[in-house]
Amino acid sequence: HAIDITPPSIICPANIVQNADLNACGAVVTYPLPMHSDHCSGSTLTLTSGPGTASGAQFPIGTTMVNYKATNGVGYMAVCGFTVTVIDNQPPVITCPMNMSVGTAPNMCAAPVLYATPIATDNCPGAVKTLISGPATASGSTFPKGTTTVTWEVRDNALPVNNKAQCSFTVTVVDVQPPTPTCPPNQTKNMDAGVCTAKVPYTGSFTDNC
Repeated sequence: HAIDITPPSIICPANIVQNADLNACGAVVTYPLPMHSDHCSGSTLTLTSGPGTASGAQFPIGTTMVNYKATNGVGYMAVCGFTVTVIDNQPPVITCPMNMSVGTAPNMCAAPVLYATPIATDNCPGAVKTLISGPATASGSTFPKGTTTVTWEVRDNALPVNNKAQCSFTVTVVDVQPPTPTCPPNQTKNMDAGVCTAKVPYTGSFTDNC
């Protein structure tokens, strides 16, 4: 009798590239099952890369390999594979505190200012917040009189390019301390000759925090 020694045939779908689902660190990916056949005894299809790679599963960010096997009635088999790549294209969100206005500290033309660190969220964990307007604008720094813009940025871990977002707020320092004058001491002087007045020179000064 004839013996079937020919393996079945199997053809996988093409590689898949898909953006992450909104607010998810992955994507539900549906793909067509591989085409398979056997010239003699039929064939069965088996997913060999695990249930997490089945059509309709949620695939994580990055590239996942999907493998299938076709087996005919006498045990011969053929395999194929393809990749599912999920791209994180959703930028993070960062929220800064409200604009601030403070008075100058006593005898200073500036004020130390504390503010709440901005809040950042992202669809995938690991986003990093960075103060990009410089260390002089960090919370607890001494801000000069006038208005200073504070800018923060958040970046995620997406590849090949990190998604990012920025927010800004202003810190306004208002001079609330009046200057302090210094008067000369009281003076007594004789009238100038031949007149009923006297020319009296004097000097005064003042100090101010600004």
